[in-house]
Amino acid sequence: MRHPVNAFERHAHHYDSVNHIQQKIATHVVAGLGARGERILDIGCGTGAVYGALGRKVDHFLALDLSVSMLERHPKAVHIETLCADFDTLAWEAIVQTHRIDTLYSASSLQWSRDFVALYGALYRLHLPFSLGVLTAHTFGELHALLGIESPIVRRQTIEEVVATTPDVTMTFETMQTHFASTQSLLRYIQNSGVATTHATVSPTKLRALARANTLRHLSFEVAYLTRR
Repeated sequence: MRHPVNAFERHAHHYDSVNHIQQKIATHVVAGLGARGERILDIGCGTGAVYGALGRKVDHFLALDLSVSMLERHPKAVHIETLCADFDTLAWEAIVQTHRIDTLYSASSLQWSRDFVALYGALYRLHLPFSLGVLTAHTFGELHALLGIESPIVRRQTIEEVVATTPDVTMTFETMQTHFASTQSLLRYIQNSGVATTHATVSPTKLRALARANTLRHLSFEVAYLTRR
């Protein structure tokens, strides 16, 4: 899977105008723990949807993302610290101890992990409350079927299997849709949201043919919500 950070870097300036689904996910993620936490780590923070959903000041908010452009657009304050890092390679215990983190949040980012099972295990072993919203491979399923490609992100079955090994974590799924005036506007949405890696292996000719056919005017998103209280 091509790492998505380059796409997010290129399109960070568009992100806030097209990320309404991600904002809904962030709201749900924060509500999953009742907006608890005073020393919070937001994993894959983007431009700050989780911080915005909290709606209150906390003692310390550590916003972690691999995209410098996203971090530049994150809210700034004395109690907010940003960290540019790859969540697949972090020494999690050291981060948590250094910043005295008491709660973990993540909204629509962990699906890009190169090894979701290992990452989930590392977060679980921190023994902290967490609320995670993870998009599954059913997201953009209609588009992938038309293009004849597989999703690059984590499968629902993989999430179900790993969460089944952690009985104190609750898991629910939600499906959402967003609609478009045309297939061209749908493809533009994907490009500007930074997730164009979903069709990175598709030829431009095939994409142009799909746009001309103009038969696909909605996208589905499936989210797994994982909560540990």
